[in-house]
Amino acid sequence: MAKSRDDDFDPSRFSAARLCSHALQKGFQAGAVVGAAAVLPTLAFLAYRKTGSPAMEPGVVMEALGKSGLMGTGLSGILVSGKMIGMDREGLEDRVYRLHYNEGQKRVDRFCQAGGLLGAIAAAFLVNKSPMVVVGGAAAGAFLGVVAHGTTAAKDSTPNKMMHEVTN
Repeated sequence: MAKSRDDDFDPSRFSAARLCSHALQKGFQAGAVVGAAAVLPTLAFLAYRKTGSPAMEPGVVMEALGKSGLMGTGLSGILVSGKMIGMDREGLEDRVYRLHYNEGQKRVDRFCQAGGLLGAIAAAFLVNKSPMVVVGGAAAGAFLGVVAHGTTAAKDSTPNKMMHEVTN
């Protein structure tokens, strides 16, 4: 019988890079959610107070989301660096192993990566090709990926392969 790709998984290979990649992706996703849920409503309120209308230019919206996503990424990078300083090799590999077999985590990442790519392309073509606008489009797509994952996830599925193996 042929081995599956998961049978070949070795958490000791590139474990620090894998954990950093995960943390930076989560930081971008969190920044996108904060941007959409808190920053944009605040900007709309300020625009309303200034002009009497909450309407904003698309470039302003995309730049705000882009800055939120990048700030989340930067903060996450700082936090994971601090966390990794206190981790031993075994703890790091254990975390990477659990992330690798967490199906829900992989699903939300796929949704956010696809959404981010589509959002960046849409922002570049529909708004402008400014780097911060394109990053903002990626953040908008990542936010929509989080929403799509949350609204379509099966409620009775096993959260990850490791827990399924332990409990059965």
